[in-house]
Amino acid sequence: MTRVVQSVKYLLLHQLEIVSHKTLHQTGLLLLHGLHGVLMVIFSLLYHLSKTGCQVFGIDQFTPPHTHGSSHGQSRIIRQAYHENPLYVPLIKEAYNLWYEIEKTAGKKLFLKTGGIMLGNEDSPVIMGAKLSAEIHNIPFEYLNSSSIKERFPALRTPADTVGVLEKEAGILFPELCIKTYLEEAQKNGALMHYDEHAIRVVPNDTFIEIITDKNTYYTSKLIVSAGAWLNKLIPDLPLPLTIERQVLYWFNITNAKLKQYFMPDRLPIYIWEYLHGKSFYGFPDLGDGIKIAFHHGGDSVTPGMLTPAVTEH
Repeated sequence: MTRVVQSVKYLLLHQLEIVSHKTLHQTGLLLLHGLHGVLMVIFSLLYHLSKTGCQVFGIDQFTPPHTHGSSHGQSRIIRQAYHENPLYVPLIKEAYNLWYEIEKTAGKKLFLKTGGIMLGNEDSPVIMGAKLSAEIHNIPFEYLNSSSIKERFPALRTPADTVGVLEKEAGILFPELCIKTYLEEAQKNGALMHYDEHAIRVVPNDTFIEIITDKNTYYTSKLIVSAGAWLNKLIPDLPLPLTIERQVLYWFNITNAKLKQYFMPDRLPIYIWEYLHGKSFYGFPDLGDGIKIAFHHGGDSVTPGMLTPAVTEH
């Protein structure tokens, strides 16, 4: 954790040199990205680096926001009582501050607070982990039994042995609007972006790093790579056991007008429900296109560039 933070501070505080074989006057930081689950993270980095006065230069093999990653579509969950590990919570709390900051700077609504409820048996990892994170980091929460859950949130029909950890600060980010906002604000600060440019190879040397794309060649002393599914192909020397999983999402329209009210953002929080030990699904209230539900991990393994929108029973 400390090494990562120190590295980011170093990148933020130093002018980095980038030259191409065509231009020698540009200074900044080169970012490479493509299909990956942290598309919003890398554009957040682009924006925050642009605020330091460092000239920032980014490359994307597509035109963002695009459908080749995990940061497109209507909604993404954000929560503080992170059941995966309490170590994430300080990072998430700071992320909330940064979201409020860019909302104010850009004058756009990027975050909708709905609250969030983690569901499962009392000894399930989701419940125990969320409760632990909340207690360690003083996150206000309510611990609800099944009857209280059904009374508070009629859309959730929980079995008798299901309990819930309800936190008030959780909610929904609008990912494509977030990405557009990051790019707009970064460009206002002087950041440059090249779209539809494909990085072919990264060659580190003793004094610089060479980046070869399908349109140009660049040299830099510092480089941030966020190539996601293409990382093993772009930098094959990295011994990373990466697996790409296809995640299928589902939308359901509520046709009963009387019941529909229970699925609106003011009546239904975002939720993660551990229905079997180690197996979970998550969901959102209706934002206008029906309720969205998906399994949390466990998709089929795929290769980059081979994704298909076709859905099968398997």
